[in-house]
Amino acid sequence: MIEEASRVLDFLPLRKSEAEEEYVTYLWKSFEILAEKKESSVQSFSLTAFHLLFMLAVQYRVLRISTDNPSDYKKAFTLNKPRKENKHVLSPTLVTDLSLIPESPIFHMFELVDLEDVILNDCKKIIKRRNTEFMHAGGNIPAEPELHIDNCLQKLDSIQERFLEQNNKIAEGWLSELEEFEEICEFVEKRLYESRLTPADFQSGLLKDSFSTCFE
Repeated sequence: MIEEASRVLDFLPLRKSEAEEEYVTYLWKSFEILAEKKESSVQSFSLTAFHLLFMLAVQYRVLRISTDNPSDYKKAFTLNKPRKENKHVLSPTLVTDLSLIPESPIFHMFELVDLEDVILNDCKKIIKRRNTEFMHAGGNIPAEPELHIDNCLQKLDSIQERFLEQNNKIAEGWLSELEEFEEICEFVEKRLYESRLTPADFQSGLLKDSFSTCFE
């Protein structure tokens, strides 16, 4: 279960701030400790930490949308305007800015990258299950946590596919900027933090073809 769940880390940025890195480490270590226990009920509680990692990966993707397409991103709030004290969600600079958006509605942001309705609805079902089974004091102990983890990872894979075109554009831009004798991995390293690119971004398309050797 732990090995499969570790794929969630592929959907988090390669370079993060110190605070972000600390938070991810905290969640992953919590998941590992609980998932290693033999008692099935304790293993099931590890889903709480995994779910937070899943939602963090989702928020990072939405943060990229807000950067790549700020105009359409802001239009998405036309009918549901944030309160005055929460206006920074309209121009987020940190992934934590997006924690103010409720979990289920945040998936609608992926309509801006043409995520299929069936996938969008499945994502919302994940949130509903979270609410009713393992992050609410309803007396439930979720069975088969592996199935929930696999479901979350499948949805992240589907979301990832919607970023391939933009990732190819990034790769094309980098290739045009790269000087003839410039060390390629140093070039990439300088751009990782601001781009918020993830290991998954370098597993397909032009980013894989041109720059994945920097992470082997």
